[in-house]
Amino acid sequence: DAYAGFDPSGLQEVAMREAQQRGIIDPSMDPAGLGKQIYASYSAAMLHWAIGKIDDDGFLVLACHGLVTVLAATATDLHRTGFRDELIALSPDLAALPR
Repeated sequence: DAYAGFDPSGLQEVAMREAQQRGIIDPSMDPAGLGKQIYASYSAAMLHWAIGKIDDDGFLVLACHGLVTVLAATATDLHRTGFRDELIALSPDLAALPR
């Protein structure tokens, strides 16, 4: 099978490595672990969308929240405030989603 051994979180891992190279996130963080965490949040958002618990906008809110949470938690000092501000901006939309 052409996809045997394929890790779907690999794209996020590549993005995290690039963010480290650009000084956006802490270089001591494990990019593979961060990529897996981001992918897990995307998967959870997709599941909620697929079962009809959230609509397209809700999917976007959950997916963005997962990504920005990882970025805020691992950001360098220069970028941390910006990611935290994004989380705060997402908070009302996140709170409005069905539980």
